[in-house]
Amino acid sequence: MGHVLALTDHDVIDLSIDQASRPERGVVLEPFAFPRPPNFTEQRTTLIDDHTGSTLVYDRARASDHGCR
Repeated sequence: MGHVLALTDHDVIDLSIDQASRPERGVVLEPFAFPRPPNFTEQRTTLIDDHTGSTLVYDRARASDHGCR
């Protein structure tokens, strides 16, 4: 299973975050976008979803990773 993010100059769009939902544990995630942090592809980024209380960690997203091979 893969996870895909769309990166623009200003935003990160996560359309597949719902794969991480665990309704039986009260974790229901929906696709969303957030402002792209500086150096997003070079460092770990942690977000806390105020709605669900979930912590999302994007570990050095790799713009050069073009999917499974």
